[in-house]
Amino acid sequence: IPTLLLSLNRNVRKENLRELNKIQQPTIIFEGEDRIELEEEAPEWAGEKLWKNNFFENCLAEKTLSFKIGAQVMLLKNEKGSYSDRLVNGSRGRIVGFR
Repeated sequence: IPTLLLSLNRNVRKENLRELNKIQQPTIIFEGEDRIELEEEAPEWAGEKLWKNNFFENCLAEKTLSFKIGAQVMLLKNEKGSYSDRLVNGSRGRIVGFR
């Protein structure tokens, strides 16, 4: 499936749901877990400030995610790791199973 770029998150959610509903597989639902992991150098007050400023309300990922085997997925943030083998924002894949 080619990448479709949309300017509004609500249109992205609608398109993603439309495509997901085409797949004849059971839906697996994951609930998000909110947490903040600060770098060692970060000031002690930084985590509390992120919570108070509703950091997670502006998160790119939905709180509840629905997946199906065969669904296409895209990474929204660079993965930490060595440059040669890490996944980056925009990397795509297809779900082949769940553990």
